[in-house]
Amino acid sequence: MQPLVFEQYLRPQIWGGRRLAHFGKNLPPGEKLIGESWELSGHPLHVSQEIVSKASLAHLWSEHRDEIAGVDICGAADRFPLLIKLLNVEAPLSVQVHPSDRDSARMGLSEPGKSEAWIVLEAQPGAELFAGLRPGTDRREFESRLRDGTVEACLNRLAPEVGDCLYLPSGTVHTARGGVVLVEVQTCSDATFRLHDWNRLDSRGHARPLHREKGLDVIDWQLGPLGFVKSATTLPLASRVSVTMLLDTPKFQLNRYDLQSEWSPRDLVGRMVAWVVIAGEAKLKSRNQSLSLRPGQAVLVPASAGACEWGPTNDAVSLISVTLGSEYRTPRD
Repeated sequence: MQPLVFEQYLRPQIWGGRRLAHFGKNLPPGEKLIGESWELSGHPLHVSQEIVSKASLAHLWSEHRDEIAGVDICGAADRFPLLIKLLNVEAPLSVQVHPSDRDSARMGLSEPGKSEAWIVLEAQPGAELFAGLRPGTDRREFESRLRDGTVEACLNRLAPEVGDCLYLPSGTVHTARGGVVLVEVQTCSDATFRLHDWNRLDSRGHARPLHREKGLDVIDWQLGPLGFVKSATTLPLASRVSVTMLLDTPKFQLNRYDLQSEWSPRDLVGRMVAWVVIAGEAKLKSRNQSLSLRPGQAVLVPASAGACEWGPTNDAVSLISVTLGSEYRTPRD
């Protein structure tokens, strides 16, 4: 099976903007605020369609799972287990939290738990990400500040720069604002509890619903403040090619590859890999296929694709690889 590229799905959001046009997204005319571009999704809210065949990812996953995921993958959900988006956050996201798989099952939710990672593609001066609670914040103080509208005082503030990576495990209170574009890699779930929405109204004068009781019940109060991934493990792979190991979680693994020449990831042959271009323009060559990809584009390389070769179109390119984590891999004897 050849590498697969899917059609973008643009999702308006009250906190969105127009910056996704910087990454080749065909925004609708006018001033409509676009918050998300779904690049790879098997979620029922939107199932990605392959550009050439128009086959849905749900159909491909159902009919060709071994070819896509590989024979070493076990326990994969009925739907494709990852969801990759671009986010443009201008006005603040709601202050929110996601449940874990255990919380979701305990609460009888129709969605599994949700954890995610953000990689910064663009950040305006003054942009902010918030991840976790400031030291010493307990449930009593947090609830009190939710009631009086001062919850921001409890949040751990971060100043993002291009290339930063932030992991948000389930149970993390988080938000963002101020003109930032992010790649979001997450589990295939839309389970989100809004704790605070800045007292704003939508275009019809309605406040979005809050889920404070449920949200407070799933916050990991022991988590504390979170920071950007500070990986010191950057390894040379070949002449003018390196890898930086970013995240290794039970759900997914993230690595960044920086290329100034052509390179074939032999160690990933036989594994399903979702790739996202984060800087520069890339070319991907496989059997009987050549693709050109720009920043913000994703491609799914099935386990059965065989050897592929990446390279920069011009001087250099940076890529994020997303592979399934240990939860999905069959133990080897």
